[in-house]
Amino acid sequence: MVKKLLKFAIVLSMLCLTTISAFAATVICGGDSVGIALAYDGVLVTGTYDYAVDSQTVNPVNNDIHPGDLITHINGNKVENISLLANEIQTAIESNKSTVLSITRNNESLQRTLNVNYDQATGTFKTGLYVKDSTIGIGTMTYYDPQNHTFASLGHSLSDQDFDLQFAKGTVFESYVKDVVKNSSSKTGEKIAVVEDDKVLGEVVYNNEIGVYGYYYGTMDGETMETASISETTLGTAYLLTVIDGQNVQKVEIEITELKPQAEAGQKGICFKVTDPSFLEKTNGVIQGMSGSPILQNGKIIGAVSHVNGKDQKVGYGVYIEWMLQVSDQMKQ
Repeated sequence: MVKKLLKFAIVLSMLCLTTISAFAATVICGGDSVGIALAYDGVLVTGTYDYAVDSQTVNPVNNDIHPGDLITHINGNKVENISLLANEIQTAIESNKSTVLSITRNNESLQRTLNVNYDQATGTFKTGLYVKDSTIGIGTMTYYDPQNHTFASLGHSLSDQDFDLQFAKGTVFESYVKDVVKNSSSKTGEKIAVVEDDKVLGEVVYNNEIGVYGYYYGTMDGETMETASISETTLGTAYLLTVIDGQNVQKVEIEITELKPQAEAGQKGICFKVTDPSFLEKTNGVIQGMSGSPILQNGKIIGAVSHVNGKDQKVGYGVYIEWMLQVSDQMKQ
């Protein structure tokens, strides 16, 4: 009986060690400003406009084409971006064919005819559509894992503010901050950043509620640092890394005021207040573009900035790094 109990105890010990190591990693700490572009699986109609043909007003809405519709095909041919959309419309014009759109609306596939007319005044063909094929945002790199060349950023999903759509693929670019708009009583401030779209850093694989994740091309400069489990995180002094000038990553002192117990991943497990006087002078708190900024405590990464408190912009929230690592682990499989 003693031997059997001893063997059972050893198995339990091994299981505990495995569980702990799953939430710990040695990574390159981020803090860099990045631009994140996510492409739709088609071309999104963002608006429509009126134009005149033979003294009659034409608008795609009259053919039941509306903002929020996602154009996926023209005359049966797939369109993934605006260039392909224009090419297919041009082909239809040259072939004297009607332009039949396959669109997705509220997860339903529909077919609609698009009127394309020549405007003699401008010498161009008009569709009455405003469109885009991607959305782009500014955020902060959280970490890079050199073992499998994966990265994590943002601390929340990148979403279209006007339309609830899924993205097909994405790209991460270098970025630099040229100015900062401070928080005010009426509006949250923001980083004014330039995305260098000729400097690609990597590709996006996951865009979910706790961040943007993907594969990083090449290597990333930065300090090698261990990550901490939720249980290691404590109230008190901590720091975050972010950029508010050029590409200079700076260390900002904060105070962690609340740690929420979480049984599953959430965006606001960590509550903190910015206490750094020089940073407050420039930003007046947490501003847009800081999402993803790594939060450090006792020499380890404990989380990433995810949100600002709208009522008190010196207060922010963060996602536990443990949850972000779980997403990164999925890319290893």
